[in-house]
Amino acid sequence: DYIREKRWHASQSLVDLPDQGVELNLRLGSLEELSRWILGWGAEATVLAPPELADLVRDTAEALVKNYPRRS
Repeated sequence: DYIREKRWHASQSLVDLPDQGVELNLRLGSLEELSRWILGWGAEATVLAPPELADLVRDTAEALVKNYPRRS
């Protein structure tokens, strides 16, 4: 609902999903800031496209996991 209630960018479009989720589509010039925003949603967000953004989010998440090894 939070995504639906707010205007995030002038280029945005929303698609309601059958599972009550929402797909947010944006046209942006930079992926860095967007990747940080996506990471802030944790496991509640999934990057569908572009592949470069998905790679950036995954690489950052993998680096983050390395900073927090499991303790016995």
